[in-house]
Amino acid sequence: MARFSSIAVTIFGWKHHKWLCKLTLLDRILCLGGYWIMSEPPIIWQTHLMSWGRTGEELNSEQSAIEAVAKSLCWKKLKQKGDFGIWPKPTNHIHCKKNRKIFKKLSLCKA
Repeated sequence: MARFSSIAVTIFGWKHHKWLCKLTLLDRILCLGGYWIMSEPPIIWQTHLMSWGRTGEELNSEQSAIEAVAKSLCWKKLKQKGDFGIWPKPTNHIHCKKNRKIFKKLSLCKA
């Protein structure tokens, strides 16, 4: 059973496309192995599309962009069901970062 030692539930809006800064900040403050749980637009757009007055394409695009940023931070979506999406923060980013092109020219410090 998973231990929830650190959970971040977002309460800020994503419509203004500040998700890159918000997820980067969340990555900094969330403990290693912690969980980010999202239960707001755009993650639940398929269920609540009509009540928001926005197009499905717009919301799907936002969700795809958020997931791309999460992937760049080495997060993998654990589950999306109903009104929730759950991403665990990795306990170690080194393996992921070594495989990304941006880090091929940079050497990571040894502890």
